[in-house]
Amino acid sequence: MTATPVVSPPEASSPRWDGRRIHFDIVVSGADVACAISSSALREMSGQSRYSPADLMRCFTEFRPRIEAIAHRRAEAHEDSITGIISIWEDDVDAPRQ
Repeated sequence: MTATPVVSPPEASSPRWDGRRIHFDIVVSGADVACAISSSALREMSGQSRYSPADLMRCFTEFRPRIEAIAHRRAEAHEDSITGIISIWEDDVDAPRQ
């Protein structure tokens, strides 16, 4: 009996805080695409005005499906011309969900 190998996601797909934004990757048409969301966008999503870096990472985890959906929409709109990081800013998110 052959064991099924466990494939871990690449380290690059883990969210990373750089002091201003959280970087993460999405897959678009089979290719990894680098993305980042600003701390102000995370605050806009959550409705909170102040966060520590640890709080921002927790917020990113909580809202990750929504964040990735925004990133996918932006990537699909510019799929043929993606040359760098897809950035998500405060203006790219809707008001907080209650």
